[in-house]
Amino acid sequence: MEELYKTIDLCFGHKKKLNEEEFKKVNEEIASDTLLSVLNLFREKLPCSENFWRYKRNYDLHRKEIQNLE
Repeated sequence: MEELYKTIDLCFGHKKKLNEEEFKKVNEEIASDTLLSVLNLFREKLPCSENFWRYKRNYDLHRKEIQNLE
């Protein structure tokens, strides 16, 4: 657990949210594999229904389509 907390602190610091540029920097320069593992752990343990993840996936796909059009 201590190592997990260190990784989260390394990736997020004292922030509660990351903007896209901060997320990109963390993912590309700091801890991409570790960040993915932590996010998957959150996904598995958060009390969200499958509908939430389905809506989120659709939202993300929609955002990518919009970005590609721009």
